[in-house]
Amino acid sequence: MKAVLAAAVACASVAAPGAARADALLELAAHGAPRPASQLAESACEVDVEIRGGLATVELRQHLANLGDAPVAAGYELAIGEGATLVGATLRDGAGPEGVAIGVPAGFSTTVVHDGGVLGADPLLVQAIDLTAEGRPRFRATLQAIGVGHAVVLTTRWAVPVTIEGGALHLAVPGRAAEGQLTTCRGTIRAAGGPGASVARVRVGRSAGTGGAATFTLGDEDVAIDAELAFHGTEPLVWTQREDLGAGWASELVTVLAPPARALAPAARRAMFVIDGSRSMDMVGAAAIAKVVDAAAAALSPGTELDAVVYDRTAARVLGDWEPAERAVSRLTAALAKRGASNGSDLAGALRVARAALGEGTTPPASIIIITDGVLGKVPDRALVDALAATPGALPGSIDVHAIVLDPGPTRSPGKALLAGPVETYGGSYVELAVADLDAALPGAAAWVGPAWVDVKRTGAPAVSRGELPGLLRAGAGGTVLYLTHGAAPAIFIGARREAVTSNTAARVAPLGAGSGLGALAMASFAFDDFDRAAGTPAGPAVYQRAFAAHPYADASFALVVLAPGGKVAADRRAMIVGGGPYARIVSAEDPAWAPPVEHRRAAGPPPSAIERITVERLVRDQLQPAAYVCYEHALGTAPKLAGLVAFDIDLGRGEVTRVELAGLGNAAFDACLVDAAYRMTPPVPDLRVNADDQTVVHYPLTFGLADRHPAVVLGDADSGSPLDIDAIQGGVPIPADRTDPIRVDTDTPLGSLKPR
Repeated sequence: MKAVLAAAVACASVAAPGAARADALLELAAHGAPRPASQLAESACEVDVEIRGGLATVELRQHLANLGDAPVAAGYELAIGEGATLVGATLRDGAGPEGVAIGVPAGFSTTVVHDGGVLGADPLLVQAIDLTAEGRPRFRATLQAIGVGHAVVLTTRWAVPVTIEGGALHLAVPGRAAEGQLTTCRGTIRAAGGPGASVARVRVGRSAGTGGAATFTLGDEDVAIDAELAFHGTEPLVWTQREDLGAGWASELVTVLAPPARALAPAARRAMFVIDGSRSMDMVGAAAIAKVVDAAAAALSPGTELDAVVYDRTAARVLGDWEPAERAVSRLTAALAKRGASNGSDLAGALRVARAALGEGTTPPASIIIITDGVLGKVPDRALVDALAATPGALPGSIDVHAIVLDPGPTRSPGKALLAGPVETYGGSYVELAVADLDAALPGAAAWVGPAWVDVKRTGAPAVSRGELPGLLRAGAGGTVLYLTHGAAPAIFIGARREAVTSNTAARVAPLGAGSGLGALAMASFAFDDFDRAAGTPAGPAVYQRAFAAHPYADASFALVVLAPGGKVAADRRAMIVGGGPYARIVSAEDPAWAPPVEHRRAAGPPPSAIERITVERLVRDQLQPAAYVCYEHALGTAPKLAGLVAFDIDLGRGEVTRVELAGLGNAAFDACLVDAAYRMTPPVPDLRVNADDQTVVHYPLTFGLADRHPAVVLGDADSGSPLDIDAIQGGVPIPADRTDPIRVDTDTPLGSLKPR
C-alpha cells in the first residue's frame, strides 16, 4: 500500500486576526476512517518560542496518553505560521529514548512488519497535507499504536523569519482548538536582538513584561508576540545569521531594520499636509482621511506647527497660517468636512503651493505629508520632484516628504512610482494602507511621518535570494531576506540621504551565529537550480542531497519520519536512509484511508481594466459634446470664423476625471471652456469587487464648424481611422477579441441646425 502524501499547492486568502483554528486529534483504526479522539487525550502541552535576531523558531510538545482499554494509533493535524517551514519532529515513548525524524522523499512504499526482531515499526510520520483557509501550511503526524496506559511526547518544530513593525520583532503563533481532547498550551518566549539593539520588553497581545522573556497561554486564538527593541544608536542595523550547509555552501538570513521614530531625537518643525480632495477620494471616505490626519499629527514631535493644502485640479491652503497641532487639526478636519469633492488631481501644483508656503531655506526643518489614493493620471516623471525645488535645479536639504496612500479596496496605488520620486529625492517615507484595515494600522502612525533611509543594497559574492531588501527603509520598519551563498557572504550597504547627498556606508555587523532551523529553512526555500546558480557551475544533486540529509524539513516533496529504534538492523537501516538509500516505511498496522485534502484556494482579486469603450462613448456623446456646443456658441460671438479640430487627452481614474489636456484652436476663452467641460464629466465609480482599478487615458478629437450658418460639433475626426482611442494606464481595454471595428462617424451629414441633446 502506498502512503498518501498530499501536495500543498493551493493559495489561500489572508487570515483574519484572531481566527479560530481547527487542529484535530484523531484515533486511527486499520481499514477504517479516522475518528475524533475519545480514548486518546492530550494530557499536557508546552510551546517554546525563541526569537533570535531575524529568525523565530517555535517548538510544540504534546503529551498524548491512551486512557482506553485497547492499543490505538493517533493522528494529529496542525497548522504552522504563514511562510514557515516545519524543520523537525521527535517522538519519545514513555521513558525510552527520543527518536529524531529524518527527511525522506515523497513516493515511498509502506510494508507491514512481520518480524519485529529484525525490523521494528516506524513510530512517526509527518507529512504536508494542504494549506488552511488562512494560507498557513498544514501537516499531519501519524503515530503507530500507543499501548494501554502508555503516553508519548510528540514534538514538532517550525521556523520562520520575523517581521519588523514599529521597532519590534513580530511573530504570530497560530492558535489551536482548546476543546475536546486538546488542552490549552503553556508557552514561554525568549527573545534576543543583535549588535546595536537589545530587547527592552516582550509584548504578548496587550500584556507586556520587561526584558527578553515572557510567558503566555495558547488556546484557539492566535497569539501576537512583539519583542520591542532598544536601539543603541540612531542609524539602521543589519544583522546576519549564517549556517553552514557543507561543501562550501551556506545559508544566510539578513535582517535590515531601522530605529523607530520615538528613538530618534525629533526637532520642533513645521508640517504641511497636502490632501487629495478630488472625486476619487470619495471611495476612501472622509472618515478615513480624518483618522489619518489625526494619527499623523499626533505622531509629530511636540511643538510642530501645521497647515494644509487641499487640491483637485487647483490647490489652496486651508488655514493660511501656521498653528500648533492641537488647534490646527480640529480646524483642518472641519474644513475638509465642508468641502465637496470635484474632478482633477494636480498634485504637482499642490506641492508648489506647499513649497511656497514653507518659504525658501525653511527653518526649522519641515515635513510635507501627502495623503492621497495614488490616482494621479499621467504626470511627467520628475514633475513632483521639481515642484518641491527651492529654485529650479536646486534641491532643498530642509524638507522631507511622507506619502500616505489609502487604498479603498483590493487596489494598489497606480501612482506609487511617481510618489516615490520626491520621497527618495528629499528623504521621508512611503506607506500604503488598506482602508479596511486602517484602524489596526493607526498605532503605527509614527513610522508614517518618521525619517527613512534609501538605497539598501547587497554587494559581494553572487548569491540566490528569497525575498528582497527594502528599497525604502522607514523608521521602525525593516525586512528579512534569505541568501544561498557559495563562498564569501554578501555585504550590505545602506544609503542615508542628508542635505540631498547620498552617502553609502557599510552597515554590516558581526554575525549573530547560526540559528536553529536556518539551514532547514534554506533547504526548503532553494532547489537544485539555485545551488547551480549560486556556484556559477553545476553543483549536482549529491551536494543538495548531503545538505538535505543534514537539514531535513517537511513539505509537499519531503516527509519527516522517525525510524524504528528496535530490531537487529535499526542502526544500519538509519545510516543507509540518511545516506540517500531507498526508504520503505515499516508499520505494525496499515494506515487508514485518509480523505483527500481540501484545497483552500485564494479568491482571485478583480482584474484591473480600462473603462469600457461604450462607457467612454456615452460620456463624450451625452456630457462632453453638449457642453462643447455651448462653448462654441459663446465663442462665435467674438470669433465668428472660429473652426477646426481640437484633440482631448483625458485621464480617468476611480470615477474621476483626473487630468485634461487640450490641443485647441488658440482661442484662450474657448479652449478654457472646453477644458472645464471635460472636467465636469462624471465617469462611473468602479465596483471594486469586479474591477480592481480603471486607470484610463482617452484620446478624443472634436471638429467644430458651421453647417447652414449654424454651429456644428462633429464627434470624431473625418480623417481618423479610429476617432476614439482608449489607452489603459493599468490593465487592458475590455473589448471582445473579435471586435476590431473602429467607431464610424458619418461626416457627410453633420449636425446642421440640430443641437446635440
